[in-house]
Amino acid sequence: MINKAKSILTKNRLKESLVFQKRSILLSNYISWILVIINVLLLILIPGNHNLEAIIESAIAIAIFAFPFLLNHLKLYTLSNFYLSWVPPILVTLFFMYSIEGQENVSPTVYDGLKFYIIASGSIPVILFGRNQLALTVFGILPSLIVILFFESIFSFFELGFGQIGVEDGYYHINRIRSFIAYFIITASSFSLRFLVDKSDLENFHLQEELAHKNKEIQEQSDRNLAQLNTELSEKVKQLEHREFMLSQSQKVANIGNWECDSNGKFTFWSKEMYNIFGFDDSTEVTQIKLSDFLKVNEKNKFEDTVELVLEAEFETKITLPITTPIGYHKWVEFFFYVIKNDRQQAIIRGVCKDITYFKESEQLLKSNERKYKGLFKQSFYPIILINKEGLVLDANESFDNLIEAERNEFIYHDINTLLRFDLNKAIKTSYEIDNFKMEGEISTILGNILQIELFIGYLDHDNLILTFRDITELKLAEQRIIESELKFRTSFEFSANGMALLSKEGYFMEVNEKLCEITGYSANELKEVSFSDITYKDDLPRDADYTNMLERGEASSYNKEKRYIHKSGAIIWVSISTSIIKNPENEEDFYYVAQIQDVTDRKNSESQLIEAEERFRTLVERSLVGVYIIQDDRFEYVNPAFYKLFGYTESEMLSLNDFSDLVHEDDQQKIKANVAARMNGELLKARTEIKGVDKQGKIIWVEAYGSNITYKGRPAVIGTLVDITDRKQFEKEQALLGSIVESIDEAIISISIDGFINSWNTGAQKIFDLKPWEAINHQLNEIIPSEILPNDEDLALVMNDDLLIENLEKKWLKKGGWRNISISFFPLKDRSNNLIGSTIVARDITNRIKAQQELKESEERYRDLVENASEALVVFKAKDGDFVHISNSAIDLFKTSHDQLLDMSISDLSPKYQPDGKESRTQLRKYILKATKYNMIAFDWTFLDLEGNQIPTEVRLTKVPSKEGLFVRGSIIDISERIEKNKLLAEANKKIGELKLMALRSVMSPHFIFNVLNSIQFFIGKNDRLNAINYLSTFSKLIRGILTHSVDNKIKLSEEIEMLKNYVELEMLRFDNKFDFELIVDEDLDLDYIEVPSLLIQPYVENAILHGLYNKEGKGKLTLEVTEKGDVIYFKILDNGIGREAAKKLRKKSFPKHKSMGLKLTEERLKLINENHNISFYIQDVMENNEVAGTVVTIGILT
Repeated sequence: MINKAKSILTKNRLKESLVFQKRSILLSNYISWILVIINVLLLILIPGNHNLEAIIESAIAIAIFAFPFLLNHLKLYTLSNFYLSWVPPILVTLFFMYSIEGQENVSPTVYDGLKFYIIASGSIPVILFGRNQLALTVFGILPSLIVILFFESIFSFFELGFGQIGVEDGYYHINRIRSFIAYFIITASSFSLRFLVDKSDLENFHLQEELAHKNKEIQEQSDRNLAQLNTELSEKVKQLEHREFMLSQSQKVANIGNWECDSNGKFTFWSKEMYNIFGFDDSTEVTQIKLSDFLKVNEKNKFEDTVELVLEAEFETKITLPITTPIGYHKWVEFFFYVIKNDRQQAIIRGVCKDITYFKESEQLLKSNERKYKGLFKQSFYPIILINKEGLVLDANESFDNLIEAERNEFIYHDINTLLRFDLNKAIKTSYEIDNFKMEGEISTILGNILQIELFIGYLDHDNLILTFRDITELKLAEQRIIESELKFRTSFEFSANGMALLSKEGYFMEVNEKLCEITGYSANELKEVSFSDITYKDDLPRDADYTNMLERGEASSYNKEKRYIHKSGAIIWVSISTSIIKNPENEEDFYYVAQIQDVTDRKNSESQLIEAEERFRTLVERSLVGVYIIQDDRFEYVNPAFYKLFGYTESEMLSLNDFSDLVHEDDQQKIKANVAARMNGELLKARTEIKGVDKQGKIIWVEAYGSNITYKGRPAVIGTLVDITDRKQFEKEQALLGSIVESIDEAIISISIDGFINSWNTGAQKIFDLKPWEAINHQLNEIIPSEILPNDEDLALVMNDDLLIENLEKKWLKKGGWRNISISFFPLKDRSNNLIGSTIVARDITNRIKAQQELKESEERYRDLVENASEALVVFKAKDGDFVHISNSAIDLFKTSHDQLLDMSISDLSPKYQPDGKESRTQLRKYILKATKYNMIAFDWTFLDLEGNQIPTEVRLTKVPSKEGLFVRGSIIDISERIEKNKLLAEANKKIGELKLMALRSVMSPHFIFNVLNSIQFFIGKNDRLNAINYLSTFSKLIRGILTHSVDNKIKLSEEIEMLKNYVELEMLRFDNKFDFELIVDEDLDLDYIEVPSLLIQPYVENAILHGLYNKEGKGKLTLEVTEKGDVIYFKILDNGIGREAAKKLRKKSFPKHKSMGLKLTEERLKLINENHNISFYIQDVMENNEVAGTVVTIGILT
């Protein structure tokens, strides 16, 4: 009993590291024990306490004073000490006060006893906390101190008298005994505690000395042992390092890693090989790795479940898991689990992990192969059985079941020899000696049928064999039939109506029949001495080689062709040959050819004549410049290229037209249909008519049509030709106009053909040359025009080849009545295709002009002063080298130099090295001078340099000046600097006009857009939909504010343009009740606030996509606006999945036949104006899905 109490007092649940608290806890237990004993003794020794009420009160007090035991047991040591310091003084004081409440006076014993008890309670924190914890000690004494300080006040508060000697102690009855016992117990307890503390300190002192001595001995011994252990440990470490190295290398070779995890399945250690297996860098923290991240969904908890199971049952196990490494490799790993205890006796899991991917893949491959071989065995076409040495059938496939016409249970584990009609054991012995042994024999079916078989014997293992059968019954019958057919073949070979031959693989005749000898003219023996190539026409040999190679490669078993043979007489004959290859089944290299030859020379000649005629006709029609057609049942059955190209169609488009009259203008449709109907009815056999046609683009073309009746594919049809006479019609119109002009002028205008014949002769020519048109037309030019006024033959030939242009060639002609001066010019005459078809001659009688020029020359001196002072610079220079011979004053002023200096220079000296167009000045100037000397006058723009180096833009006119002293050129030079400056100003003004026009177009676009929006608002108001009307009006106000802000700007920020488009689309989505979705894709690299684009450019196309593409679409549509940048170009792509342009166009024509869309028209006009200063690309495409229109995409590219 005493030991048990001592155990309760000393039991403290302290770790060894907290021994310094042991005395305080021990004292707290002792004090609690003393307080409990005092209450027990008071209950036993005082008779007044022997009642139920006192017993209950004592039990409560005992429980209160025993409570520190519970707190110490729960390791709440500090709380336990404070409990003992505070509860006894406060609780006992209150208990006393309530117990004696109502007494007028208390006995001195009670009064002094209570005070003594409170003072004794104040010693408890001193004992418990000690002198080293002064703050805690003071805090613990505080309740006792307060009670002592206010002791009398407490009695007064409870209205108790005190301090009177001799007052009866009526409550406890035996005051002296109670006080003695209380004082004795408290005093004894205090002395006991003090004694115990002192004894404990003395024991601790002795123990510490003894412990120090023991520690010293232990330390010395441990040092000696440690040195010895270090030596041994060093050796062990070396061995361990060696073993660890060997283990590491072994694990690396075996691909095995070590691991450790806690009870929750969380890894705490991985060896290096574990990192290699799982594909991690070895710097990865192992605690961050979760195995479930590499497992399939259905395997994720398998590892943790196994850890839990192993910890619970404490047994070793292993699991196999498929994993996927972080870089995507698929592996199989095997985990081995072992349970061990750590230093704190906690269970942990250690194990090894083995990479078994290779073994797993091999296992899977083995199973796959096993399935394949089993499948091959079961599904093999050949009958296969497994037998043992005794001949018992162990297994068979379905083909064997079918072979012997039996069910499996009828022969499995039966002797196979009962079915075989030969000695199997002898065959088996022979198979040991011969590789790939096979034999033929007979087998009996269950039903008694005898089959011819071919047997192959194989060995499964030492005790079992594989027998493979091949049913050759049909083959043997076929061989018999072959022998019979050989006889038939020989008979048909010899007596065939066609030539027949057997040829070796080298092409030599082995056998020929009489008919082949008759076809070729050779005897049988002569043919057997040659190959087929010796009698084949040499041009046909390459094709023969191709066909025979095709047969040898197995690409075909026979071929038919027509070729040419050389008859023995030397004549060429045509034959039709059918050649087959016959191969030896056992050796494909052993083969020969069977050929049947038929003489088709007569047929070939007829076909050749027919093909030539047809080819001539087809070539004529297909290459004809005249359109050819066949009409049947009001549809085109045939058109040649010239016909469908004339109308801009493809051949398939033309033949798919429902009515040929679709190509005829509505003015002529009735007339042409009546003509065709008359021809089809036989009322009109042939007809020629001129009509207006309509090409694919709707353009009118004039055609001349000819047609006649034919029978085509057994039914009546019309065949005809069509000639494009559009040019002729235009020419006739122009010719009529030109004719009236030509006939009304006095100049001679004559046209001649390329070969020099006169085609036309006008009234002017009649007057000059005194010849009527019929006297000149269809005559050679040199027969009609006098040679003295014509150019020389060489120049005339150049004129006719368009290599030379002769203008104003002046000649003298002695005509009746005197000399006449004639100016004659030759111009090339070309058709509308720019093809040279002749020349036009214009001749003038310039006699009066020459006379006037002479008079002008005589008066030249009178005007020299005027010329010298003219505003334009006039110079005369030598045509040969350009040296100046005469200079006007204006030229001196222009070039800012003196007269003498200019005379020492040439015209090329005043020119820069290169002209603004990059051409060399000297070379180009020489060309202009040559043209001036050849054609009398030429005008061109030229840049000069004055002597100060300033460029002078000029307009130059050069005129040939003949002289006795040589050939000179007169130059008129006009300074056009002022004109160029004015042109620049004009261009700038036009640019501003264009900008104003753009602004005007935007002002037109805005009302058009506002009109559409107001219609939408009116629509909502009409539906009495106030919420949508208000939302619509709010969005519209933001949009119209942006439009008004930028209406005067040519360009705005891309972000502002996109914002206005978003507002517009939001309006339309509200209007159409979210009938379509909208997606805006903007390239992230675009700087939307930096890039500027023409304002209000994209909105009309977005509007068009919504109204004409998406509005009429069944179901919900989608509108996508994509803004991207490629290089220096911003691309806007407006994509919708609506009904497409053609469907929208038809619907618009049907619903609004007279409506004209202003938005797109205005935008296209804006694009044209913007393109004058900016490059903008624009195109529209249909979106196709499964060859059907699935929307429209508009792409606009703007160069930034």
